[in-house]
Order: sequence, then C-alpha cells, then structure tokens
Amino acid sequence: MAVSMLLFPWPPGSQQPIHAHDAQEQVYVITRGQGTMLVGNEEQRVEAGMLVFVPAGSGHAIRND
Repeated sequence: MAVSMLLFPWPPGSQQPIHAHDAQEQVYVITRGQGTMLVGNEEQRVEAGMLVFVPAGSGHAIRND
C-alpha cells in the first residue's frame, strides 16, 4: 500500500478539469474557502473542514467558488 499527498492551492474562480485515476483512490481535504466538487454524477458544495473520497476510476473535479 502506498500513500501520496499533494497540496494544490486553487485561486478563486479556478476549476480543475474533469479527470479520473484508474488505479488510485483519492481524498480531497478542503482546508479553507468553499467550492463545488464533482464525483461521478454527483455534485456537492464543499467547505473548509470537509473530506471528499473519490473511488478509483471515478471522474472528478473541483471548482473554487
């Protein structure tokens, strides 16, 4: 089992393109601000203090509102 951690500061108004990782699960940790997270066909508002789990192979993206 391997774990990687990356920190991405997304400027207000920016959006990540929808993408998927075939062999990796992913967890987004929202550290501040608020935005919208898309995982598969589900879209949810997210804010500081939330975690979002993304199953392997699921299309996902985040937008900083």
